[in-house]
Amino acid sequence: MMKHQLIISAAAAIIMPLAGMAQSLNKEITVERDIVPEQREATRIGFTPRITLRPVALKQLSYSENGVTAQVPASISVLDPAAYADSIYVSPYKGYAAIGFMPRYNAALSLGYRIIETERTRLGAWMQYDGTSYKHTFGNPPSGECGTDERKELTYNRHTATAAVDFRQLVGARSAIDLALDYTFVRYSNPSLDQIVDKSYNQNIHRLNTDALWTSGFNDLTYTVGARFSRFAYVNSTPKAFLLDFIDEVNSPTRPVRESNLGLNASLRADFDDNSLAELGVDFSSLSYNQTGVITMSGGGDINGVELPRPYHPILSQLSGFTTWLLRFTPRYRYVTGIATVDLGVKIDLTHNAGKAFHIAPDVTLGLNPSSKFSVSFRAGGGEEQNTLGSLYAVNPYMASLFAYTNSHVPFTLDAEMTVGPFSGAYLTLFGGYAKANEWLMPVWNYFSLFTFSQFTAEDVKGWHAGVAAGYKWRDAVDARVSFETASHSDSDPSSAYYLWRDRAKFVVDASVRVTPISPLDITLGYNLRSKRQIKYVSETVNASPYFFQSVGSVSNLSVGASWRFTPQFTVFLKGENLLNHDYSLLSLIPAQGLTGLAGLSYKF
Repeated sequence: MMKHQLIISAAAAIIMPLAGMAQSLNKEITVERDIVPEQREATRIGFTPRITLRPVALKQLSYSENGVTAQVPASISVLDPAAYADSIYVSPYKGYAAIGFMPRYNAALSLGYRIIETERTRLGAWMQYDGTSYKHTFGNPPSGECGTDERKELTYNRHTATAAVDFRQLVGARSAIDLALDYTFVRYSNPSLDQIVDKSYNQNIHRLNTDALWTSGFNDLTYTVGARFSRFAYVNSTPKAFLLDFIDEVNSPTRPVRESNLGLNASLRADFDDNSLAELGVDFSSLSYNQTGVITMSGGGDINGVELPRPYHPILSQLSGFTTWLLRFTPRYRYVTGIATVDLGVKIDLTHNAGKAFHIAPDVTLGLNPSSKFSVSFRAGGGEEQNTLGSLYAVNPYMASLFAYTNSHVPFTLDAEMTVGPFSGAYLTLFGGYAKANEWLMPVWNYFSLFTFSQFTAEDVKGWHAGVAAGYKWRDAVDARVSFETASHSDSDPSSAYYLWRDRAKFVVDASVRVTPISPLDITLGYNLRSKRQIKYVSETVNASPYFFQSVGSVSNLSVGASWRFTPQFTVFLKGENLLNHDYSLLSLIPAQGLTGLAGLSYKF
């Protein structure tokens, strides 16, 4: 999928993972391979450069393909990880600063500082700005529905700024308090709408996230208690001029949707011995919305006398505010031996005001690694998905700002993976799976609802995915990987799709190589191809068919980057993306940025 996010990832080359995000032991230990297979999502495509430099894995603000509750994390990990026991590892560096820029306008700035850092207390703050501006020329408006044949050059602007603080206090030998707060402001333009009315249309978004967690334990028991709150609020109303004539302007929602998410969670874990444990988790998540349009998982109607089966044309079920909640219980048992991992769990979901009240789904992982050269694993998952505005914005940042959506349900997902190697640095992985998702939100361009905004429609989808990956690593000088993956794809049946690939791509190719010819220099080369991407398009102008699939273009992204570390503290970098200047569209039919890049420097102190 695609994201419209500028990431100054070069700073990752000089900093260590955020203390709250990882933990490490202060002594050497021997770890047997524990297989925990990870469900693959669609490859994320950046509008602007992402520079991934050794040795740190970057944590990003990403446009996820998965419909999960999305908080706004630090785009750049700050300092070294905390120790596990009763002290916090003290980093030799207290802060970092990084900046990148590339004309016409791609810019990023990141700053972070550890205000307090002792063996038992840590207080840090960070901020990041990402901005982009690019032009696109086309003959008709992006909607292709109406307008003029004149060629127009439109400018798309996007700005995102985040500020955050995090706090950790160790209490005694086994207890800790973690607090976090972050605020994000987003402003973007949609020039496709400017031609409808005689003024520019810009949208602003306020996002606030707070988290608190208490961790403690005694003997062989460990428990946690946490609370969280998030706010996602569009600011600007949608002018009635953007709505089509057939929509009742009095009753139709033009107020921007605003969401409040309150969460509570707790867990209790019992370690029976070095090989087994049992755990029970409880999580409560409540979503409240202001007066807005609510997209339900039922629709209907007809176009030119042709019936619209559910849910090609979602309808507004109510225009007043509403609240829905999800209560989840997650019991599990885990047993680990030298060659096997058995993790048996289940998700028990209770919902209110979101369709069926009771759901149950597996949460099982089985792994076998009889040798260091061979492993095989199996995972079964599923569960209820709350379609928060944050999770949907991650998929399509240009979605209509009028609507809220109720839940989706994933009855089951099945995934398997087998890895052979490494042999002399080379390895081979085969993977695949099958999934079924009910009322899963897929992007749709709906001519009935709005003129140039896209939205989501609920689909009952099921499909498979399968792929192969190969890699090679030689010391610290060469690290290469290439993968090919394909999934269920249909030009006529909307239910035939792999649910995590919301762009309905047919196959995906990923290739990357990093070369370090000399110690201070890193050179990276990457290529990503997402073929036959498409979304559903519903229009009253379609004859004898309620919908068709609109191509949004294949992604063909070639990237090249380099960085040079003058000192352990100071690094400069340069990277270009979409060097082939390949045209494709976002899932909202907004054109993606063409050839782009980012050059800059980073420093830690």
